[in-house]
Amino acid sequence: MVDDARIIDAIEELSGKGYPPTFRELMQEVGLRSPSTIKCRLEKLRRAGYVDWQPKQPRTLRVVRRV
Repeated sequence: MVDDARIIDAIEELSGKGYPPTFRELMQEVGLRSPSTIKCRLEKLRRAGYVDWQPKQPRTLRVVRRV
């Protein structure tokens, strides 16, 4: 199982390329197989105030604070 810290680390790592990752890129980076799984995990992190993004806008995922 992928923990929240790994997801946060992956977002920061992939963002180092100059732009935030897509949900699918993040899914592949952390080894999850389902887009709905990464979406649910990110929604949980968003509600907790760790990440944020602009709905319906590509590549807006960002880390707000560390786990």
